Amino acid sequence: MKTRLLAIIALALLFAFSTLHANALGSDLTKGAVFYPTNTLEANGGNTVMAFARDESGALTLVGEFPTGGNGNEEGIITSGQNAAVLDTSSPTQYLFVINAGANSSSDRNGSLSVFRVEPDELVLTDVVSTLGPQPRSVARDRRTFGNGTFRNIATVVNAGTGSFEFQLIPGLAAIGVDTDPLGRPVPDPVPVSNFVGESISSYSFNENTGSLTPIPGSRRFTRDRDGDPAQISYINDGRQVVISQRKTFFALGTGLEDDNIEVFRIDQQGRTIGQAVVSETTGNDPFGFTVFDNRMYLTHGSFQQIAQGGTSVISIDRNTGVGNTVIPNKPDGQSDTCWNVISDWTETPMMYNSAFFNSGITIQNVNPDGTLTDGDLGSPVRRRESSAPDSNCMAVQDPPCARYFDDAGGLDMGLSKGADKQFLYVVNAPFPFAQLDDNGNVFYPNLTSIAVFEIDQATGDLTALDNLRVSGLPGSGFGLATH
Repeated sequence: MKTRLLAIIALALLFAFSTLHANALGSDLTKGAVFYPTNTLEANGGNTVMAFARDESGALTLVGEFPTGGNGNEEGIITSGQNAAVLDTSSPTQYLFVINAGANSSSDRNGSLSVFRVEPDELVLTDVVSTLGPQPRSVARDRRTFGNGTFRNIATVVNAGTGSFEFQLIPGLAAIGVDTDPLGRPVPDPVPVSNFVGESISSYSFNENTGSLTPIPGSRRFTRDRDGDPAQISYINDGRQVVISQRKTFFALGTGLEDDNIEVFRIDQQGRTIGQAVVSETTGNDPFGFTVFDNRMYLTHGSFQQIAQGGTSVISIDRNTGVGNTVIPNKPDGQSDTCWNVISDWTETPMMYNSAFFNSGITIQNVNPDGTLTDGDLGSPVRRRESSAPDSNCMAVQDPPCARYFDDAGGLDMGLSKGADKQFLYVVNAPFPFAQLDDNGNVFYPNLTSIAVFEIDQATGDLTALDNLRVSGLPGSGFGLATH
């Protein structure tokens, strides 16, 4: 018995030493981390989150892969949105919110929302709730005390719904004019979806002591455009409203001629949705991801059918009416499918970084106090361009700019992470094609996805690629990135 007790004590001391040693090397998830959801089907084990700790050099160490308790849909970019995973560091305990885009079961088409408590060496699942609609895309968090003393702690999800049409075999190929799959078989035309369910939002109160979510009565609403194909939902105007970007492109790949709108709902201090959404037209094609900065919406636009017309518009939302007012119209950045962005206020001048899929381009623009965007090189749409693709030839402003479509495809979600005296930009890169077929005709996603790492220059905002720190071999079905 004494020998066994000593062995247990020795193992405990070894574990404690290993944990302290790992934390000393910078593998403490609460001090710096990158979280990547895999979006995995139930048949393949269900959705998980890969948790990477960041050290002071920007290097990532895989701490573990943690089941979300929900299911993915393995459709990657086709059904992706910005803020599919959101890390909340505003409360005393850090929590990670992750959407599960796949159906809960064969009899329940709704997706789910998972919550993890972030510990130094693991993610602890604290709750999983239904999103009350199919195909959740994006989650928004809001924790604040209003002027009258009311404290509100909520999360809101936007569900895409079923969509009116279903693409066969590899999602989206028919929409972009690809007539055959990788095995040479004809791709069927999209078919109407039976039992159509429209786009909706749902809100939940959050208990940060237990990590649990409770649906808020009166919060669920359908959007005005039931087939809007949303990309993102976020709070704006000090939590008074949520804004949704509507891609309207039939799951990411449309003709480029669809309506281009945003929708705004008013949310009261108890988290209830008030009235119907207010719809405003945008100035650019295919609204996608956005960043709320100084209560303005920096909205990306992009469709690869419209060459070099991707970019960013800036919109202010009226606090009372919910109407979107254009601060600047879409400012093209030389790319065609600008879809994700982040803004750093650690730099001497706030800097916006945009990511485009079909050429993996990353553009850099200055964010001015009045909300406008400027660049440093006259005659150039952006100040500088980088690429998140491995071994890319598209590393600077070119003419035509970064035009290696499909060859360098793959730029996806972005996230910022700040160390003691450095800030890093992390960009997911998932090479085209979205999916492949095996010899039996089953769809699979090759593990070619990687996370590119860049160091940000505080004075200029320029990026230095840290290619030796790239994390490769990630599941290609995933989407979403949360960092701190």
